[in-house]
Amino acid sequence: MSAHDGRMPMLDDTANYRALAARDARFDGLFWTAVKTTGIYCRPVCPARTPKFANVLFFAHPAAAENAGFRPCLRCRPELSPRADLRLSPMDAPAQLAASAARLLEADPSRSVRVIAGKIGISERHLNRIFISAFGVTPSIYARTLKLLLAKQLLRDTALPITQVAYAAGFSSVRRFNQVLLVRYGMAPQRIRQTGKTASGSALEVKLGYRGTLDWRGLLDFLAARAAPGVEVIDEERYARTLTLDAHAGWFTLKNQPGSRVLCMQASASLEGRLPALISCVRQAFDLNADTEQIERALSGLQGLSHGLRLPGTVAPFDTAVRAILGQQISVRAATTLASRLSALLGKNIASDPRIPAGLTRYAPSAESVANATVAELVGLGIIQTRARAIVELARATLDGRVDFSAQQGALIDALCALPGIGRWTANYLAMRALSAPDACLADDLLINRAFEKSAGQTLKAREVQRHLQTFSPWRSYAALQIWRGAYLSVGAA
Repeated sequence: MSAHDGRMPMLDDTANYRALAARDARFDGLFWTAVKTTGIYCRPVCPARTPKFANVLFFAHPAAAENAGFRPCLRCRPELSPRADLRLSPMDAPAQLAASAARLLEADPSRSVRVIAGKIGISERHLNRIFISAFGVTPSIYARTLKLLLAKQLLRDTALPITQVAYAAGFSSVRRFNQVLLVRYGMAPQRIRQTGKTASGSALEVKLGYRGTLDWRGLLDFLAARAAPGVEVIDEERYARTLTLDAHAGWFTLKNQPGSRVLCMQASASLEGRLPALISCVRQAFDLNADTEQIERALSGLQGLSHGLRLPGTVAPFDTAVRAILGQQISVRAATTLASRLSALLGKNIASDPRIPAGLTRYAPSAESVANATVAELVGLGIIQTRARAIVELARATLDGRVDFSAQQGALIDALCALPGIGRWTANYLAMRALSAPDACLADDLLINRAFEKSAGQTLKAREVQRHLQTFSPWRSYAALQIWRGAYLSVGAA
């Protein structure tokens, strides 16, 4: 079996078949099963009768299955499966570059191979070569599958007109959309669309699958404590916020569906043109691709783990960075008060609309609005001068490209630390939040230091805390969250 054909060279087909026969949800999103007799590929949890072992092939990604001539199942719906965690690619440079390219395609599958290659600093030829090695298909085929699966989901789950589905999924024309759908899936859009689907106003509704357990309440509690009034609204079950993606401004809500391993996202029609980016952004912000069971096994040195804990990311990195600076050396509540004042001063009010979730009244201040503000204006809100200066400088650095919140972890941390008023702790915290970096080193954190010192029974130097925290790599971000949530080290574990 070739490592370049998109099959599963590193996994045993017999083990995959056992997982398929058991409909084991832990493997959902890790492989896809193609049935040679039907020409269809399915998730491991498909309710259909288990095919014979001789009639199946296993693939590492839907794009590889589709490239081999198979079409997605209409029952288990591969477009709803959890995504692979692209943060966990092998540590060699080509695999990291391929994963970076895949993440860019997830956010915008209409991007050309040339643009993707330029973004990550390699040639188109080299990108094609490493991408085929990692995923078994070219970036173009990978992107085409992303667009097709999103279109299929929109046809099934929304009442959007077919023309809007085509453009929202990233196709350049309705004619091209119809042609690709007919060639690849053998079906016209009308056949895929469910009959009797009723419209839900102008809002988009999309389901986002996740793997393992999800501590939804824990995520909401963390975000609620840091939410700026008017920009974010969080209640017992739902998260809602305003958002600007490029030139598209709107809002979205997210609600868990217990027992289904699915979050239901509703978004304003104004974000339709950036739907792939919104989905990618929300998946990262709520850490939906994480394999929580694998992570918790790696954190076995901690007692009292909170199960299903996810990294609390962000859909608005600049806003979160400002919030982190405001929170330096003051309480969470005090920082939230300052963030609310800043938002009221520099944030743009949202247009009145009865469909907007109650409580959402404005957008978070943009980098442009903050960069144009004076330090004196921020000081007038009660922000101390050094932090006010740091916030304005962060905005200017974001605008001129010195700080790029889509950069690699090390580059982002170095860029942030080069700015006045931002130290290593804040930079690593922002890597965890803005990038959903699983291995941010928060060794300077007071609670983490106390946890290791209590376990060791003595005062520890900074380098000793770093060395002990390294034992949880590559999951140090999760270890930090667990300790903040009350997990503790076994006696002598440090």
